[in-house]
Amino acid sequence: MKMMYKGFAALAIVVIYSSLVTIALQVGGASIGVVPLLLYSSILGTATMLVLSYLQDRGKGFLMLLGDKKGLLILSITGVFAFAISTLLFTWGTLGTTPSVSAIVYRTYPLIIALLTPIVLRQKVSRRQLLSLIVGFASVGVIISNGSLTTINFSELPYIGLVLMAALVVALTTLVIKRYNASTTGFVLLANLASTAFALMVMLVFHIAVPVNLSVPSMLAILIVGGFDLGIGSLFFYYSYKVFSTSLVGLATLAIPFLTMGLSFALLGMQMQPYYFIAAGLLTVGLFIQGREMLKAPEWLKKEDPVGNYLQIFDVTSAFLNTKADAIHDTVRGNGRVLAVKMKNGEYETIRSIIHNDASLLEKKFFVYTNSARELVSEEENNFISEILGVQEDEIALMCAGDPDLGEKFLSKLSW
Repeated sequence: MKMMYKGFAALAIVVIYSSLVTIALQVGGASIGVVPLLLYSSILGTATMLVLSYLQDRGKGFLMLLGDKKGLLILSITGVFAFAISTLLFTWGTLGTTPSVSAIVYRTYPLIIALLTPIVLRQKVSRRQLLSLIVGFASVGVIISNGSLTTINFSELPYIGLVLMAALVVALTTLVIKRYNASTTGFVLLANLASTAFALMVMLVFHIAVPVNLSVPSMLAILIVGGFDLGIGSLFFYYSYKVFSTSLVGLATLAIPFLTMGLSFALLGMQMQPYYFIAAGLLTVGLFIQGREMLKAPEWLKKEDPVGNYLQIFDVTSAFLNTKADAIHDTVRGNGRVLAVKMKNGEYETIRSIIHNDASLLEKKFFVYTNSARELVSEEENNFISEILGVQEDEIALMCAGDPDLGEKFLSKLSW
């Protein structure tokens, strides 16, 4: 449960700072300029993460990324899109509309993640989740039509499109990060460095001057975007997505549009249109339907369904986010996954010989263990696995860490 408490604390911080980002951009973004804002924010984010990276693991996670050339390239490119491109799109879009509209449209990214999950992470999407997508995306239709559903607000449409593109970029990069299983702190530091380099390159190419005399609103925007959105907040954001299912994190963001609307009214005096509440309500219902299956391990989307009464395979990689077991860390890092099935203790005893004699294990691209293997699975990880899989006292979780295709092939053999 300790891991879950940490995840809930991270989600609470994400909700609070996310509600302030659009307001900060509206107040201070225009005066400093979009690209200079990105530059200053990325520099502040880099400084923040350098400190946090050192305090957490003396920079070990970041140094490991530097030692993996392929992973370094992939995550650097991902960082540019996740931090630089998404921030630019979101800032431009927010400056052309209201904080409330921007917050509602941007919060559709959990729904976009659900759409892309089968492709990127090979996790199943249920009928209930499909319904949530229809209801949730209806909120964008309400926003575009100003609540009339018969006309289109062409003046704000391009800016709404930019915010929606930012949500798509965040969804794609979040799934890449979730799949690659890199150090969260190391990645956020790397992404800030990549974002800083990208902002400098853009300013040099387009001859954009670096503003020196910054106004108080601009400094406030830099503090919130750089210190929280690209710094501490991003750390908590990606941590929560690794620990919890995408549905649960999406459910936690339900409060953000409403909190943003309240803060816009209280701090900026902006009027809250009735259709804002309709759109936010539809988004809330969509995310709530999606969140009905929260705190459950996602089902693995198999390439080939075996014939017979097969065991359902689940993806439990998130349980080993901060594993201390080198064997698991080395096989999961990169594109590796931890797949699992649950079975009765007696059933496990009957297949023990199959597990230890299977020739495919000799390939050393994955290995098999159970949640009772204390040299590999900590008590905290075991409790988390039991929670998301619903493991009972007379059951055991059998897991494969490493190459997901080999893991799926092996676990699919365990049918009766």
